[in-house]
Amino acid sequence: MPALPGRALWRTRPYEKKSGSADELFDEYLGRIVGRVRKKESFEDILNQLNSDFRSLIDPELPRKPLVGINGEIFLRSNRFSNQELVRECEKAGLEVVVSSIGEWMKYIFYRHVEDAVRDRKFLKALISYIIKRVWERDEHKVIKHYESLVDMKEPSTEEVLRLTSEWLSPKCGSEAVLSIGTGVEWMENPKFAGVISVMPHGCMPGGIVAAMSEKFSALYRKPWINLTYDGFVESTNLTRINNFAEVLRFCSQETKEGA
Repeated sequence: MPALPGRALWRTRPYEKKSGSADELFDEYLGRIVGRVRKKESFEDILNQLNSDFRSLIDPELPRKPLVGINGEIFLRSNRFSNQELVRECEKAGLEVVVSSIGEWMKYIFYRHVEDAVRDRKFLKALISYIIKRVWERDEHKVIKHYESLVDMKEPSTEEVLRLTSEWLSPKCGSEAVLSIGTGVEWMENPKFAGVISVMPHGCMPGGIVAAMSEKFSALYRKPWINLTYDGFVESTNLTRINNFAEVLRFCSQETKEGA
Protein backbone atom coordinates (compact mmCIF):
# COMPACT_ATOMS: atom_id res chain seq x y z
CA MET A 1 0.00 0.00 0.00
CA PRO A 2 1.35 3.46 -0.80
CA ALA A 3 2.73 5.47 2.11
CA LEU A 4 -0.53 7.32 2.85
CA PRO A 5 -0.86 9.74 4.54
CA GLY A 6 2.96 9.71 4.56
CA ARG A 7 3.17 10.99 0.98
CA ALA A 8 0.85 13.86 1.88
CA LEU A 9 3.02 14.66 4.92
CA TRP A 10 6.25 14.74 2.89
CA ARG A 11 4.61 16.99 0.28
CA THR A 12 3.23 19.37 2.91
CA ARG A 13 5.75 19.63 5.77
CA PRO A 14 8.52 21.52 3.89
CA TYR A 15 5.98 24.22 2.96
CA GLU A 16 3.69 24.43 5.98
CA LYS A 17 2.40 27.82 7.11
CA LYS A 18 2.64 26.86 10.79
CA SER A 19 5.49 24.72 12.05
CA GLY A 20 4.27 21.34 13.31
CA SER A 21 0.83 21.54 11.72
CA ALA A 22 1.58 18.84 9.12
CA ASP A 23 2.75 16.40 11.80
CA GLU A 24 -0.38 17.04 13.87
CA LEU A 25 -2.64 16.41 10.89
CA PHE A 26 -0.67 13.31 9.95
CA ASP A 27 -1.09 11.83 13.43
CA GLU A 28 -4.81 12.62 13.34
CA TYR A 29 -5.36 10.93 9.98
CA LEU A 30 -3.19 7.96 10.83
CA GLY A 31 -5.15 7.37 14.03
CA ARG A 32 -8.49 7.63 12.22
CA ILE A 33 -7.43 5.24 9.45
CA VAL A 34 -5.95 2.70 11.88
CA GLY A 35 -9.15 2.82 13.93
CA ARG A 36 -11.25 2.00 10.88
CA VAL A 37 -8.89 -0.79 9.79
CA ARG A 38 -9.08 -2.40 13.25
CA LYS A 39 -12.86 -2.38 13.02
CA LYS A 40 -12.67 -3.69 9.45
CA GLU A 41 -14.60 -0.64 8.28
CA SER A 42 -14.19 1.41 5.12
CA PHE A 43 -12.13 4.59 5.40
CA GLU A 44 -13.06 5.98 1.98
CA ASP A 45 -14.75 9.02 3.53
CA ILE A 46 -11.59 9.84 5.51
CA LEU A 47 -9.46 9.73 2.38
CA ASN A 48 -11.89 12.06 0.64
CA GLN A 49 -10.97 14.80 3.16
CA LEU A 50 -7.22 14.22 3.09
CA ASN A 51 -6.28 16.22 -0.01
CA SER A 52 -7.98 19.45 0.98
CA ASP A 53 -6.89 19.27 4.63
CA PHE A 54 -3.21 18.82 3.84
CA ARG A 55 -3.30 21.32 0.97
CA SER A 56 -4.71 23.97 3.33
CA LEU A 57 -1.49 23.80 5.37
CA ILE A 58 0.77 24.71 2.43
CA ASP A 59 2.02 28.26 2.05
CA PRO A 60 1.57 28.96 -1.70
CA GLU A 61 4.16 31.73 -1.55
CA LEU A 62 7.00 29.30 -0.84
CA PRO A 63 8.88 28.03 -3.93
CA ARG A 64 9.27 24.30 -4.48
CA LYS A 65 12.46 22.83 -3.06
CA PRO A 66 14.67 20.24 -4.80
CA LEU A 67 12.83 16.90 -4.82
CA VAL A 68 14.83 13.81 -3.80
CA GLY A 69 13.89 10.13 -3.94
CA ILE A 70 14.95 7.86 -1.07
CA ASN A 71 15.22 4.10 -1.63
CA GLY A 72 17.41 1.24 -0.41
CA GLU A 73 17.05 -1.48 2.23
CA ILE A 74 13.33 -1.97 2.89
CA PHE A 75 13.23 -1.67 6.69
CA LEU A 76 16.00 0.89 7.07
CA ARG A 77 14.49 3.42 4.71
CA SER A 78 11.10 3.15 6.44
CA ASN A 79 12.12 3.13 10.11
CA ARG A 80 12.85 6.60 11.50
CA PHE A 81 14.87 5.29 14.44
CA SER A 82 17.11 3.11 12.28
CA ASN A 83 17.79 5.81 9.70
CA GLN A 84 18.14 8.50 12.39
CA GLU A 85 15.24 10.63 11.07
CA LEU A 86 16.60 10.75 7.53
CA VAL A 87 13.50 12.41 6.06
CA ARG A 88 13.51 15.21 8.65
CA GLU A 89 17.23 15.76 8.24
CA CYS A 90 16.76 16.11 4.49
CA GLU A 91 13.94 18.60 5.08
CA LYS A 92 16.11 20.58 7.51
CA ALA A 93 18.71 20.76 4.75
CA GLY A 94 16.15 22.36 2.44
CA LEU A 95 14.88 19.38 0.46
CA GLU A 96 11.54 17.77 -0.30
CA VAL A 97 11.61 13.97 -0.30
CA VAL A 98 9.70 10.90 -1.42
CA VAL A 99 10.46 7.51 0.16
CA SER A 100 9.82 4.28 -1.70
CA SER A 101 6.94 2.47 -0.03
CA ILE A 102 7.02 -0.97 1.61
CA GLY A 103 4.27 -1.83 -0.86
CA GLU A 104 6.91 -1.70 -3.61
CA TRP A 105 8.61 -4.73 -2.02
CA MET A 106 5.33 -6.59 -1.45
CA LYS A 107 4.32 -6.18 -5.09
CA TYR A 108 7.73 -7.47 -6.18
CA ILE A 109 7.29 -10.56 -3.96
CA PHE A 110 3.89 -11.32 -5.54
CA TYR A 111 5.37 -10.77 -9.00
CA ARG A 112 8.18 -13.23 -8.29
CA HIS A 113 5.78 -15.78 -6.81
CA VAL A 114 3.82 -15.82 -10.06
CA GLU A 115 6.95 -15.94 -12.21
CA ASP A 116 8.59 -18.73 -10.18
CA ALA A 117 5.39 -20.79 -9.97
CA VAL A 118 4.91 -20.67 -13.74
CA ARG A 119 8.54 -21.69 -14.26
CA ASP A 120 8.08 -24.65 -11.88
CA ARG A 121 4.71 -25.52 -13.49
CA LYS A 122 2.87 -25.00 -10.19
CA PHE A 123 -0.11 -23.41 -11.84
CA LEU A 124 -2.43 -23.35 -8.83
CA LYS A 125 0.21 -21.46 -6.84
CA ALA A 126 0.67 -19.13 -9.80
CA LEU A 127 -3.06 -18.44 -9.97
CA ILE A 128 -3.35 -17.74 -6.23
CA SER A 129 -0.33 -15.43 -6.31
CA TYR A 130 -1.69 -13.62 -9.35
CA ILE A 131 -5.05 -13.04 -7.66
CA ILE A 132 -3.33 -11.66 -4.53
CA LYS A 133 -1.22 -9.38 -6.73
CA ARG A 134 -4.27 -8.06 -8.60
CA VAL A 135 -6.26 -7.46 -5.40
CA TRP A 136 -3.30 -5.55 -3.91
CA GLU A 137 -2.99 -3.40 -7.05
CA ARG A 138 -6.73 -2.72 -7.09
CA ASP A 139 -6.70 -1.59 -3.46
CA GLU A 140 -3.59 0.49 -4.07
CA HIS A 141 -5.26 2.28 -6.99
CA LYS A 142 -8.32 3.06 -4.86
CA VAL A 143 -6.09 4.74 -2.28
CA ILE A 144 -3.85 6.58 -4.75
CA LYS A 145 -6.72 8.31 -6.50
CA HIS A 146 -7.51 10.28 -3.33
CA TYR A 147 -4.19 12.10 -3.16
CA GLU A 148 -2.68 12.05 -6.66
CA SER A 149 -3.64 15.70 -7.27
CA LEU A 150 -1.76 16.75 -4.12
CA VAL A 151 1.30 14.61 -4.74
CA ASP A 152 1.11 14.97 -8.56
CA MET A 153 3.01 11.77 -9.28
CA LYS A 154 2.35 8.04 -9.36
CA GLU A 155 4.42 5.09 -8.28
CA PRO A 156 5.76 3.01 -11.18
CA SER A 157 4.42 -0.53 -11.50
CA THR A 158 6.61 -3.53 -10.71
CA GLU A 159 6.85 -4.24 -14.41
CA GLU A 160 8.07 -0.69 -15.12
CA VAL A 161 10.67 -0.87 -12.32
CA LEU A 162 12.01 -4.22 -13.52
CA ARG A 163 12.15 -3.01 -17.12
CA LEU A 164 14.45 -0.17 -16.03
CA THR A 165 16.50 -2.52 -13.85
CA SER A 166 16.93 -5.15 -16.57
CA GLU A 167 19.32 -2.89 -18.52
CA TRP A 168 21.77 -3.07 -15.62
CA LEU A 169 20.96 -6.08 -13.40
CA SER A 170 18.88 -9.24 -13.73
CA PRO A 171 15.38 -8.65 -12.27
CA LYS A 172 15.62 -12.19 -10.84
CA CYS A 173 18.39 -11.11 -8.47
CA GLY A 174 15.83 -11.31 -5.65
CA SER A 175 17.03 -8.46 -3.44
CA GLU A 176 16.16 -4.82 -2.89
CA ALA A 177 19.02 -3.93 -5.28
CA VAL A 178 16.62 -4.77 -8.11
CA LEU A 179 14.11 -2.24 -6.85
CA SER A 180 16.61 0.44 -5.84
CA ILE A 181 18.20 0.45 -9.27
CA GLY A 182 14.83 0.52 -11.05
CA THR A 183 13.25 3.25 -8.94
CA GLY A 184 16.51 5.20 -8.83
CA VAL A 185 16.81 5.22 -12.61
CA GLU A 186 13.11 6.17 -12.91
CA TRP A 187 13.75 9.16 -10.64
CA MET A 188 16.91 10.12 -12.50
CA GLU A 189 14.97 10.15 -15.78
CA ASN A 190 12.11 12.14 -14.23
CA PRO A 191 12.71 15.91 -14.56
CA LYS A 192 10.77 16.51 -11.31
CA PHE A 193 13.51 14.81 -9.29
CA ALA A 194 16.81 16.50 -8.52
CA GLY A 195 18.65 13.48 -7.11
CA VAL A 196 18.59 10.14 -5.29
CA ILE A 197 19.60 8.88 -1.85
CA SER A 198 20.01 5.13 -1.29
CA VAL A 199 20.38 3.76 2.25
CA MET A 200 21.86 0.48 3.46
CA PRO A 201 22.98 -1.22 6.66
CA HIS A 202 26.72 -1.55 7.16
CA GLY A 203 28.03 -4.45 5.06
CA CYS A 204 24.79 -4.94 3.10
CA MET A 205 25.60 -6.73 -0.18
CA PRO A 206 22.53 -5.54 -2.18
CA GLY A 207 23.25 -2.00 -0.99
CA GLY A 208 26.86 -2.43 -2.06
CA ILE A 209 25.71 -3.40 -5.56
CA VAL A 210 23.60 -0.24 -5.79
CA ALA A 211 26.41 1.93 -4.43
CA ALA A 212 28.87 0.48 -6.96
CA MET A 213 26.55 1.29 -9.87
CA SER A 214 25.20 4.65 -8.66
CA GLU A 215 28.28 6.60 -9.75
CA LYS A 216 27.66 5.48 -13.33
CA PHE A 217 23.98 6.53 -13.11
CA SER A 218 24.95 9.91 -11.70
CA ALA A 219 27.36 10.53 -14.57
CA LEU A 220 24.89 9.24 -17.16
CA TYR A 221 21.94 11.37 -16.03
CA ARG A 222 23.99 14.30 -14.70
CA LYS A 223 22.24 14.24 -11.33
CA PRO A 224 23.74 13.44 -7.90
CA TRP A 225 23.09 10.03 -6.31
CA ILE A 226 24.55 9.39 -2.86
CA ASN A 227 24.60 6.25 -0.72
CA LEU A 228 24.29 6.40 3.08
CA THR A 229 25.37 3.57 5.39
CA TYR A 230 23.93 3.06 8.88
CA ASP A 231 25.42 0.75 11.49
CA GLY A 232 23.27 1.47 14.55
CA PHE A 233 25.59 4.03 16.12
CA VAL A 234 25.03 7.77 16.39
CA GLU A 235 27.25 9.54 13.88
CA SER A 236 27.55 12.83 12.02
CA THR A 237 29.10 11.75 8.73
CA ASN A 238 25.72 11.11 7.07
CA LEU A 239 24.41 14.48 8.24
CA THR A 240 27.41 16.19 6.65
CA ARG A 241 26.86 14.28 3.41
CA ILE A 242 23.14 15.16 3.38
CA ASN A 243 23.89 18.87 3.82
CA ASN A 244 26.59 18.78 1.15
CA PHE A 245 24.18 16.93 -1.15
CA ALA A 246 21.49 19.57 -0.57
CA GLU A 247 23.97 22.36 -1.28
CA VAL A 248 24.92 20.76 -4.59
CA LEU A 249 21.24 20.45 -5.55
CA ARG A 250 20.57 24.09 -4.74
CA PHE A 251 23.58 25.14 -6.80
CA CYS A 252 22.44 23.00 -9.75
CA SER A 253 18.90 24.37 -9.43
CA GLN A 254 20.19 27.95 -9.46
CA GLU A 255 22.34 27.27 -12.51
CA THR A 256 19.35 25.78 -14.32
CA LYS A 257 17.21 28.86 -13.55
CA GLU A 258 19.95 31.23 -14.71
CA GLY A 259 20.47 29.18 -17.87
CA ALA A 260 16.75 29.37 -18.65
